[in-house]
Amino acid sequence: SKLKGLAAACAATSPLSRNRLPLRTQACYGEAGFDSAPHSPEKMKECMSRSVDHNRMFAHETEYDAADIFFFRHVGEWIILKWRGDLFPPPQGKAYGTHLAAFLLCPFGSEIRGLNFCWLYRSKDNRPFRVGPPLTGINATWFFKYSTLRQFDAEGLSPQDICFLDLPDLRAELHACIPPVVIAIRTDQRLDPFRCSGYPDDVSVTCGPSFTLPKQGVEFATEQVWVRLSNKEDSTIFRGELLNQPQFYALRKGETVAVRLMDTDGRNLLVCMKHNAP
Repeated sequence: SKLKGLAAACAATSPLSRNRLPLRTQACYGEAGFDSAPHSPEKMKECMSRSVDHNRMFAHETEYDAADIFFFRHVGEWIILKWRGDLFPPPQGKAYGTHLAAFLLCPFGSEIRGLNFCWLYRSKDNRPFRVGPPLTGINATWFFKYSTLRQFDAEGLSPQDICFLDLPDLRAELHACIPPVVIAIRTDQRLDPFRCSGYPDDVSVTCGPSFTLPKQGVEFATEQVWVRLSNKEDSTIFRGELLNQPQFYALRKGETVAVRLMDTDGRNLLVCMKHNAP
């Protein structure tokens, strides 16, 4: 029940500062890459809502890779992390197993985090077993920030293994505060090349001085900006919040803008539509 309370608190946490560009995170969970604290939804909200400093970056530098694909596909699910003792010591000073069972959380507009639940070990036939009762050898709210998650070998857990390990179902708490349309946008693989590493809701969009695609007869733009997608009108038109101020385009940071996914000669392009026209 404590773990479900923490998941619900995380899902309800406000997004990161809207005045920042969601690109690179600071070590707000400690230099070791995690936050260890008593079980407290209030403490968790405080950690998850800390502002993050970011640097400007353009679409061709989104740094989205195979690791992002794995973690983005498993948000709201249990995964296994193979323990690496060379990164930092665990909360109790020693590893109680060879792997960790972690649940991936991501409130809307925030970075993916891993909530570590229990230690595991692998049997000779490669089956995962839990080491003692939940939280044995952890006894703290133990989160991994996204850059830390990426340093571990990770794999998904089958429904059978989740049942065998008696891991709690936290999806209801997570999804209760995330609209179904946001979940649908997160799982739209056509948007993957435009996503910001660690932030599944934020995409790089073309915006700026306008140009016209003759074949479509639609006017578009040529500056790169970040948009936090929150709605979907159809299979190609999305809406979201503009996260940074364009330099050459008559839009303001914080505005809701329309973006369209275009197929240009076999290559997808995500563009901000002039005057937010549908």
